[in-house]
Amino acid sequence: MFIVIDGIDGSGKWTQLKRVTEQLQSLWKTVLILDFPRYWEKSAFMVEKYLNGEYGKEVNPKQASIFYAIDRFQAYVDVQSDFKNYDYIISNRYVSANTIHQAGKISDKNERKEFIEWLEDLEYNIFWIPKPDKTIFLNVSPQMSQKLVLKKEEREYLKWWKKMDLHEEDVDHLKNAHASAMEVVESHSDWVKIDCEEAGEMRNIEDITEMIMEEII
Repeated sequence: MFIVIDGIDGSGKWTQLKRVTEQLQSLWKTVLILDFPRYWEKSAFMVEKYLNGEYGKEVNPKQASIFYAIDRFQAYVDVQSDFKNYDYIISNRYVSANTIHQAGKISDKNERKEFIEWLEDLEYNIFWIPKPDKTIFLNVSPQMSQKLVLKKEEREYLKWWKKMDLHEEDVDHLKNAHASAMEVVESHSDWVKIDCEEAGEMRNIEDITEMIMEEII
């Protein structure tokens, strides 16, 4: 089973990926972990420059999407020989991240739908990367997202003076990305929304993990 864990920034994607992996391994399942973008690889060079703002803020959704798609294509080339040798493949972000963040830049609903169709054709038909069985969307509000991002440790891909990347520092971008994700959850049967907040506070990490496990076991 190929699972993607995604969400807007600060939603706890990597934390939940690790916890879910540990629980699956305790059930004697073999797990392959993927993590995007792969900042340590040459294939993510343009992604790093983009997120540090080196291309400016006017990069259009299709341009940015191609940066990320190239990295995913190279990743699949690197692991494809082992891809079917695991019970579970779990990815931290995937095509879903472009669907959330880049589609969120498009205000017109019909244009946004057309972009998502273009994106899925690019990734799955042109680059021929595998399509996930299920995408788990960790649902947190944009306001909570920014609070949680500020608690993150220093990340290698950011310049030393930056606490947030291009997406994280823009609350309007986060709001639009969240709205885009809600549309996709409604229109894609292979997307599952996990509500990570209750009464304005984050749920316990353990409770979120349990909700994810119920969806994939």
